[in-house]
Amino acid sequence: MKRFLIVVLLVASSLSFGQVFFGNIHAHTSYSDGLGTPEEAFEHARNSGVVDIQAITDHDHDLNYPLPDGSWKLDRIIEMAERFTVEGEFIAISGFEWTLTSRGHITIYDTSEWIDRSTTDLYDIYKWIVERQATAQFCHPGRKYGDFFDFEYFPEVDLYINTIEVGNGAGSNSNNVIKEEYFERYQRALSRGWHVGASANQDNHQKNWATVNDARTAFVIDELTTEKVYEALKTRNIYATEDRNAFMGFSTEGAKMGDTLYDVPRATLKVEYSDPGERVRRAAIYSNNGIIELDVSGDVWEVEIDVENPLSYNWYFVKIDQIDGNELVSSPIWFQSSTNKYLLNGRTIDPRPVKGLPFDVGFDLINSLREDQVISVEVKSGKTVVFSKQFEMTSMTCLEIVETFETEEDSLDFFVDHELALSVNVDFVSFTANLDT
Repeated sequence: MKRFLIVVLLVASSLSFGQVFFGNIHAHTSYSDGLGTPEEAFEHARNSGVVDIQAITDHDHDLNYPLPDGSWKLDRIIEMAERFTVEGEFIAISGFEWTLTSRGHITIYDTSEWIDRSTTDLYDIYKWIVERQATAQFCHPGRKYGDFFDFEYFPEVDLYINTIEVGNGAGSNSNNVIKEEYFERYQRALSRGWHVGASANQDNHQKNWATVNDARTAFVIDELTTEKVYEALKTRNIYATEDRNAFMGFSTEGAKMGDTLYDVPRATLKVEYSDPGERVRRAAIYSNNGIIELDVSGDVWEVEIDVENPLSYNWYFVKIDQIDGNELVSSPIWFQSSTNKYLLNGRTIDPRPVKGLPFDVGFDLINSLREDQVISVEVKSGKTVVFSKQFEMTSMTCLEIVETFETEEDSLDFFVDHELALSVNVDFVSFTANLDT
């Protein structure tokens, strides 16, 4: 990946990408397994002055039990969110958390109804979200709560699950919420095809909404309104931060973090940072094409870097580590082919492939068009075609495919309708033997 770096030190704290507002969009009350009421939660968060946006997302299965006055809990959460919202000052969000441990947890926002885990599996909740065109978030993905079957990809669901927690505090008073496991699962979700932005939330269960730590989901929006907040969630114009007031921008010509551009073979990426008094230890751009370390320092700076997008599907996001240990993670920018036909997740199935012998290779083939397609896949080893096949695919589907290859080369290049989609290195097993004569 070719790149060219330009560093500019800024003298002002304002950044070119606009305003940033900070929120906490995963929290609980006594309506499920937390303390306090939604009224107390929204009031506490608003009066704290440390967040602009607060959500209450109590667990789905606890919403089945009505309140003493006979009203439903979700209705009361919605009512309180409307009461405490002051456009331009504070936005309160209603939602719930669907929880099926070992499969995954999902927070769902701005719906007037809920669905219970006792009557649904992961595929049912996906269908429910799509039918209601709800806004949703993957929560604390990993071994403990589940990773959605290794982020099995569904193009239709991808339109509505727009956010993933790279940071979750689980109510801890520590700012260390961006865990390595969540960060790795973020990249895994992107590699499977999900278009998700990065969030960091407190997951409160005590009466400390917004104040237990400094974890925030930052919203890159022009103004603080309910409409703009939901728009930012849907378009992924957000970033995750462990610092309560650190500003980060990530953009390219005609797009900012969370956006997708089509048929752009090369681009200039711009990273902006401002947090007076909080210097940076490391900054890097992560991509499906590799990691680019940025040569920056100080507490206010701007970087521009040129990149080439060699594949039909490319993504980039930024991670910044402050000297005090706090971390920031941006949402990605995607550069994709306008064919909307992609091949991702290429891998060797056999753990110890032997050169010269057949071995299995897996990949995901995606049709993101709302029309049935015949998609041509060709695999080359060097200049030799080792596989060629056409796949009939219905609209908005992903096929997980395993085929058998045989090659002497150490790499495979995958082409979809003659566009380079993926390159996979093959780690062959070597055998040596000593013969006694």
